[in-house]
Amino acid sequence: MAYSSAAAPSIHPLPAISRILFPTDFSPCSKAAIPYACAIAKSYGAELRVVNVVGPQPLVGPMGVPYTDPEQQDETARRQLRMLVDSTDFHSIKLQHSVHRGSVSDTLCRIVEEDRCDLLVVGTHGRHGVKQFVMGSVAEELFRRVSCPVLTVGPGARKPVDRNVQFRRILFATDLSEASTKILHYVESLAHVTDAELVVFHAVPDSRDATFDDRLAAAKRRLAELMPKGVAKTDTSLKVGQPAELIVETASQRECDLIVIGARRGPRLAAHVPWAVAHEVVCAAPCPVMTVGH
Repeated sequence: MAYSSAAAPSIHPLPAISRILFPTDFSPCSKAAIPYACAIAKSYGAELRVVNVVGPQPLVGPMGVPYTDPEQQDETARRQLRMLVDSTDFHSIKLQHSVHRGSVSDTLCRIVEEDRCDLLVVGTHGRHGVKQFVMGSVAEELFRRVSCPVLTVGPGARKPVDRNVQFRRILFATDLSEASTKILHYVESLAHVTDAELVVFHAVPDSRDATFDDRLAAAKRRLAELMPKGVAKTDTSLKVGQPAELIVETASQRECDLIVIGARRGPRLAAHVPWAVAHEVVCAAPCPVMTVGH
């Protein structure tokens, strides 16, 4: 889609997306992410790498015979993967596909590093309560370890009509930190190639003390500073309250097609770390969520 010339060019080189990694376990949850992976691949002219990871070597019985035939497992996975990529969903996209054996998280992290992937796209089922991800609990480890942004299609994401995805409005949820500038480059790039409107959002914690008015004014100034010069259609939104709840609420009210959120990587994902906000957003969002670690 053509980029509008109404806005001034960006003062920063925009990140390119040339390789996208899409792991699938052939479940409905992972298949729900296909239209989004394809839409971004088409927008950037990127190569899409579709992979299936078969578990580690099967357990061996008392007589040294595996309980399952690994060659048969691999062949079944290859057959399912060929059927998937031969579907019309991947029409006109540069594509590679492969089956791997090993730990899911280790294998995907290795592929991201070795192939220099720019984006990982995954689907989740986001169960209430434990909120596990589609490939078991490996998504937590992926979020901690993978070096590229992760686009997650959660259970609440709207299903595109005729599997045709359009990013018309992008919500960038920022904590106003210095790291926001780096993350904003990804957002600006996405808005650039899709001609989407960009909404820059911040939630101010609702602690009404003597400094509240000053913090609110500072947040408004910082939001204005973050507005990119290379996006034709921009807006800001500032609300007071809990970040995760307000991000989801604003994305729904503004009918956003994508949420981009930054999150600090840590040794564990727990309720007190910033990843928890991203996790809550992914599970409840009405659209896909791109998390950019820093």
